[in-house]
Amino acid sequence: MRQLVVGSLAGILSLSMSASAGERTWYVGIEGGAERGGAFNDSNQSEIGPAVLATVGRKLGPNFSLEGELGYRSTNEEMFTLADIDQISAMVNAVYEVPVSEGISLSLGAGIGVDYIQVRGGGFWPVPIDDSDIQSAAQLKFGLNFEVGETTDLYANYRLMTTFENDFTDIDNSTLTLGLRFAL
Repeated sequence: MRQLVVGSLAGILSLSMSASAGERTWYVGIEGGAERGGAFNDSNQSEIGPAVLATVGRKLGPNFSLEGELGYRSTNEEMFTLADIDQISAMVNAVYEVPVSEGISLSLGAGIGVDYIQVRGGGFWPVPIDDSDIQSAAQLKFGLNFEVGETTDLYANYRLMTTFENDFTDIDNSTLTLGLRFAL
């Protein structure tokens, strides 16, 4: 776990490399949407909840970028009784954009990081679950981007994220969001 955290921090720090003069290589993004915890302990009984994510990125070429991402997701899971699952994730993503036409592109990405998971409720009555854990995580990211201004993009992203621990908090997520990205 320590190596994953150090590696994630090194990836985020690599975003601070200097850009050549005159290039608009940095961007920030904010997005919101819906989260569905697709498999909690091999269960498929979750409900849809809110998701909010923020990114800071740097273009490293015309089609490739590296970004740091902070996200919040919340959903309910039916385990014996209803449980609330809240997650805060920190990821480093590598993203490749494929131009489709003028001002429209597809993006494909992958990321690694950590996911703080808190589970409340559920369990066997009268002993509900109230536990939290920090786990390593990975995700795939698919997007559709629309240029709406010289420095602004509207985009939709679909993420598949999974955690890698072997206790009761293993979670596979799917998140659909809509957001705005601003060049700095």
